[in-house]
Amino acid sequence: MSFKFNGIDHIQLAAPRDCEPAARQFYSHLLGWREIPKPEKLRQRGGIWFQCGTHEVHIGVEENFVPATKAHPAFYVERIDKLREHLIHHKVAIIDDAARVGEGVTRFYLHDPFGNRLEFLERAAVKNTDRFTDRVEAYVKYRPSYPAAAIDYLYHTIGLHAKSTIADMGAGTGIFSRLLLDRGSKVFAVEPNQAMRESAEKEFSNNPSLQFTSGTAEASQLPDNSVDYIVCAQSFHWFERAATHAEFQRILKPGGKVILIWNTRLTSGTPFLEAYDQLLHTYGTDYIKVKHTNITKDTLLTFYREGGLVEEQFASRQLFDYAGLRGRLLSASYSPTAGHPNYEPMMIELERIFEQNQRNGEVSFNYVTQVFWGEL
Repeated sequence: MSFKFNGIDHIQLAAPRDCEPAARQFYSHLLGWREIPKPEKLRQRGGIWFQCGTHEVHIGVEENFVPATKAHPAFYVERIDKLREHLIHHKVAIIDDAARVGEGVTRFYLHDPFGNRLEFLERAAVKNTDRFTDRVEAYVKYRPSYPAAAIDYLYHTIGLHAKSTIADMGAGTGIFSRLLLDRGSKVFAVEPNQAMRESAEKEFSNNPSLQFTSGTAEASQLPDNSVDYIVCAQSFHWFERAATHAEFQRILKPGGKVILIWNTRLTSGTPFLEAYDQLLHTYGTDYIKVKHTNITKDTLLTFYREGGLVEEQFASRQLFDYAGLRGRLLSASYSPTAGHPNYEPMMIELERIFEQNQRNGEVSFNYVTQVFWGEL
């Protein structure tokens, strides 16, 4: 062809007559976009133009206006977590969407003052499946296991037993697989991160009841109808839910159940817990957007068969000296590593928090272990 496309010049959105004050309030004052002058010949048509990054957004007047509720523009954002907080503070209704979280995409939708659908998104610099590659040693040493009462609940109430075949999705370094193996179950450990999987393979190399696969929750590499239960321990929030749901249905035997488990660190209740959480807000690279607590119970209700979701909770804790606290912090994917501008000030603040809150040389991480389960 003798022509080529170079990209988008501008985005056109429609609005009703006399839209300019509301558009200026929303797009300029709230979002911070710069208003740009319309060409003289176009001003009589009404409407208003803005600059968004390298592109222009034109709000044009349309008679008999009807907002676009499906077709929409999507805008790249840096620090989308801060934008989200800003909009919520100003009472703007946010529609969260985690459908692409497995690709490292954080996004949400909203409607402008005229009802037009707008999407805002940010892509992580590192894919979710690669996030823990350089943190394996800290993950093995400092991440918590799960309370015995929670494992008893799986086996005595949910129905797992020694002859069960269980898929541990996002098995990581094998923290949860170990607990299942200790009860005599057969486990398929599904983990796409090579460094984490190799650590687990080394640890469990002589256990014939454990089989590894480099698959994902969305494409596990397991046969159809091959497992009695699926367990996702500290992992479900990384998955793309629609594809995961289809894959889980494929590999589960009839009547099989899906169990989601999180060690949820408490963020209030003691001065230490509150100060530590503030540390993560201040210095974490993307703490807000990757927290598993972004997955609400309402979200989980849509994943399970209607009326079938069951929840139970158990208390647990970890005690750390300063070296342990430092290791626990650096095991998290959102903690900056050496060389990042936030790393040194974060470590200085961590030491201050420890010294201010330690008792007999230790601080306590308090958790609620949440268990959600049911059929799909």
